[in-house]
Amino acid sequence: MSNIAILGLGNWGSALAHCWSEDGHRIVGWTIESEVYESMMETGINEKYLPNTPMEIEVTMDLGHAVSKSEVIVLALPSGVILSVVDDLIPHLLQSHVLLDLAKGLAPADEGGSGMISEAIIARLSAAGLSNAVVVLTGPTIAPEVARGRP
Repeated sequence: MSNIAILGLGNWGSALAHCWSEDGHRIVGWTIESEVYESMMETGINEKYLPNTPMEIEVTMDLGHAVSKSEVIVLALPSGVILSVVDDLIPHLLQSHVLLDLAKGLAPADEGGSGMISEAIIARLSAAGLSNAVVVLTGPTIAPEVARGRP
């Protein structure tokens, strides 16, 4: 099984954390939201984004800890903050880390390229001397349905 860090425990990140942990993967979820962190630590349930769904995952507010033992890093972040989190992530990356971009929307115009967030991520990695694999998962889904096994 894989060791997966999920950066962002909103609707989509929480749904995938639940599904992948149910499949036997080791999940570390990272959040900056203290109410999400506290809820997960106290009850094992993300009351804000995925109520009534217990999750067997580790939760942290420390980005370095989240990625330290992971092979796959899932960027389950809003498009407005994903690139700043990637900047914070770069010092913690190993060449073996695979990044999975889940962000919807486009990169800001000043990022250049096609406007795709994944291309902006690749450009930032390249500027830092990194060439990690970046893959994208998109599509119309409803996170609570995915968490209930109905993608």
